Amino acid sequence: MGKNVLTGDLLRGTFLDGDVLNTTIPSRKVRVKIIRRDGGWLPPNHEASVMVDGARRIYCVPGSASTGQLVDPLEGLDKGQKNTLAEAMALESGDSFNVYLKGRDNFWHRFEVALNRNGDTLDLGRPVEFLKWCVLRSDTDKIAPSWDERLQKGTYQYALVEEDEESRGKIVRADKMKDAYRLLGRLDTSESKMRDFLFLYFLDYKDAQKPPKQATPQWLKEQIVDIVENHTDRFLALAEDPQYETKLLVKRAVDAEVITIENKKYSVPERDEPFGGLTKLIEYLDDDKNQSDRLRIMGLIEKAGE
Repeated sequence: MGKNVLTGDLLRGTFLDGDVLNTTIPSRKVRVKIIRRDGGWLPPNHEASVMVDGARRIYCVPGSASTGQLVDPLEGLDKGQKNTLAEAMALESGDSFNVYLKGRDNFWHRFEVALNRNGDTLDLGRPVEFLKWCVLRSDTDKIAPSWDERLQKGTYQYALVEEDEESRGKIVRADKMKDAYRLLGRLDTSESKMRDFLFLYFLDYKDAQKPPKQATPQWLKEQIVDIVENHTDRFLALAEDPQYETKLLVKRAVDAEVITIENKKYSVPERDEPFGGLTKLIEYLDDDKNQSDRLRIMGLIEKAGE
């Protein structure tokens, strides 16, 4: 079933929700919010950085890249639901929404959604605005389905933001930052802990910088703070990784030349066959059956440091 199919919870709070029609629950509100991106020659908050005042963008039901036919923005609705919509729109029947009708007979050829730089707020309890929402949802190339997904495609121009999505997103972000700074407080007490973290981060992410041996504590902390601020999910994933200590053990063993790496294969003392990758080695060292090897490696690291 396609992600744009209109069924179940997706219809909750809309014109086709019986509880809305009976005024048992309020109708849902969705904000259509323009997406501003950094990197242009104008400041992001400049009035012309996205659209100039008075400009509009027009959105219609898009065509399918595979068939060339219009995408059905009402996919998933049954005949009764389409008839209810048609009656509210003063159309003959639900068949009027058939995407295969030709020319002026095709309702979707005449239905447009105009947006300016201020976007719009759609009340899904109103049939016209419900249809606008359906059209925007169907344009998966230019309209992001949520604010969190707005940067997943470079072609997205607007995002559909549920009434409480932004406030919920801010709360989630605040909670993540609180956890991240709590974990940062455990790292920045020690230069070696910060250096170890940045080295493991370098191993996990190709765009990361390997910490230089001469790096100062100030530089190390600045790098970690930058990760906390700009890659919070990455920071939390590594700092809370249950295999963090084992990864750190491998890093220290490599530094002490207790474990050697050649062609991305890890060789462990007193073991004939090397491991084909870091993941395999970590699994081996975490296995209860191999704790004698783990202790041997720890002892050799300690001896190398004497």
